[in-house]
This record gives sequence, C-alpha cells and structure tokens, in this order.
Amino acid sequence: MESSTIVGAERKKRTKSTIVLIVLALLIITAFVVSMNTGFTKLSPLEVMRTLFGGGTAKQELILFEFRLPRIVISVLVGAGLALSGCILQGVSRNALADPGILGINAGAGLVVMLFVSFFPTTTAAPVFLLPILALIGSGFAAFLIYVLSYKKEKASCLRVCC
Repeated sequence: MESSTIVGAERKKRTKSTIVLIVLALLIITAFVVSMNTGFTKLSPLEVMRTLFGGGTAKQELILFEFRLPRIVISVLVGAGLALSGCILQGVSRNALADPGILGINAGAGLVVMLFVSFFPTTTAAPVFLLPILALIGSGFAAFLIYVLSYKKEKASCLRVCC
C-alpha cells in the first residue's frame, strides 16, 4: 500500500512539473511573438507572418530579419545559458541559493574589467567589445583560484580509490 502512494505522489509531481514546463514554454513563445510585433516601427501580427513567409516589403524584412529576430534569439540563448550556468553552480556547490557572488566569481570579472578601464582609458569603441572577454578571463581566473585554494589532496585521493 505504501508503494502505491509513493508512485501516486511521484506521478502527481511529474504531472505538475510538466504543466509548469508547458506554461513556461508558452510564455516564452508569447514573449517571442510580442517582441517581433513591437518596436519603434510597429508591425502588425499579419505583417510579421507575411514577412516570415516571404511576402513582406524590403523595409519589413530588414526590420524583422536584421534587427528584431537576431536580438530575440540571442536574448533567449543568453537566458538559457545563464539558467544552465546557475544550475551547474548550484549543483556543484550543493547549495540551492548559490550564485556567482557567493564564490567571488563575479568579483574576479569586475576586478579585471576595472583594472583595464583604469589603466587603459580611451574614448574609442574598440575596448568596449573587449570588456566581455576580459570579464570572462577574470571570472575564469577567479574560479580557478577558488578551486586551487579549496582543493584537498587527501579527499581527492580517497575519491579516486572509492569511485
């Protein structure tokens, strides 16, 4: 009798998770469609559909394919990447509230960016494109430094033997 209640509880939990995922997917799709329709130049949903299937004007194609769709797709991919990295960080640290600020990873990124801006002040646009790369290098170095400082040789050798 206990196993049937456990199976029922697992099925209920799985159903609830499925419903939540479907609702979130629908919200993403809705935001995607609304983003294609809104902007400085308004496009009606009919114009967007016509342009997607090749029947729009050159101006509508420029607006949709060169400006809006790339930004929307990049936004979705960046959000997915941030969610995945957060899940990985929470899984590795075994802390449901973990974020890069807890370990100091974002501080390493900010330090490298701040040092670059302080020592290489310029008014040209080229360093602006370099800042995300420097932030990635700084955060990677901070994560590596945290790993090296927290590494315990005895525990690692035990893990190799046990597993």
